[in-house]
Amino acid sequence: MHELNRRRFLGSAAAGLAVCCGCGPSYRNVANLDTPNTGIVCLGDSLTRGYGATQGNSYPEQLARLLGAPVINAGIDGNTSGQ
Repeated sequence: MHELNRRRFLGSAAAGLAVCCGCGPSYRNVANLDTPNTGIVCLGDSLTRGYGATQGNSYPEQLARLLGAPVINAGIDGNTSGQ
């Protein structure tokens, strides 16, 4: 993986995990987190999609496990952060 992309991925993943793990603002303050039959959508590029991550370990998949809530991975393969 290109070093800059790797840093961006790790930075995005760390920021997301910090929020979910209580190191940042509480995710429990998200207004619709407890709304039944809804999910969270992660928009982004190939890093969101999971480029460079092992199977099942993209940050949207990890977010779903941490929250115990549905997460839709809407990352687009081939797109870059700038797009």
